[in-house]
This record gives sequence, structure tokens and C-alpha cells, in this order.
Amino acid sequence: MIKAGAAHYGDSNILVAEARALRDGVRTVVEAGFKKVLIEGDNSIVIHSLQGRIKVPWQIEGLIRNVSYYLTQLEAVSINHVFREANVAADWLSKAGHSFPTPKIWCHPPSLDFQDILFSDVMGRSLERKET
Repeated sequence: MIKAGAAHYGDSNILVAEARALRDGVRTVVEAGFKKVLIEGDNSIVIHSLQGRIKVPWQIEGLIRNVSYYLTQLEAVSINHVFREANVAADWLSKAGHSFPTPKIWCHPPSLDFQDILFSDVMGRSLERKET
């Protein structure tokens, strides 16, 4: 892990919260000087909007425009939709963010639980996708 962050976005709906988190994350990457980034997200509307595969919902149009601006400052970008089961670390950060009055950025794993999640991810642990 190089950096991880979490924030509480108040009463935002999930679509807006996901787009804000993406914008904040990409801005952090650009400000840190990284030039290559892999974006994986489990919200298909946000990811497909960013990829230009669907019409951007009006609620996140400005946020997607912000993200797109930041992405122009990078040399290489890969944007992929992943299922929630492949996004356990992001889910942990999302839940943690609800308890913070201000955004937090970590340069080291914030807890042993999170460190275990990262280790499992590196080791290629897979979770079975439940059919709904």
C-alpha cells in the first residue's frame, strides 16, 4: 500500500459518495506525483460514466468532469469495473470513513484488519460471488 484514504460525505447518496471518493482519490494520486494509475471500482454507473460507456447521470456530471481533468495529467490510466467481492479494501475504507469528522489519508495500513485484507488481495484470495 502506498496511500489509502477515507472520508465521511454526510448525507450523500451512494452514487454521489462513490464519485466524490473517486475524485478525491484521483486528485490525491495526481498531487502525489504518480503518473500511472489503475482505477478499479464496484459502482458500475460511476465506472461506466468515466469510461464514456453511458451517459453521465446529472448528479455526478461535475464530479466525473473533475476526475477526467485529473486523468489528463497522467501518462497511463486503466479503468475497470470490479465486483464488490474484489473490492474488499475499498469497502473497509468506506465503512471506516463514516466514523471520521474529517478525511484521513494513511501511508501505512491503518489497522491489522486492513493489513490482512491487503495481504489477502496480494496473495490472490478470491471470494465467491453470491447470486442475487
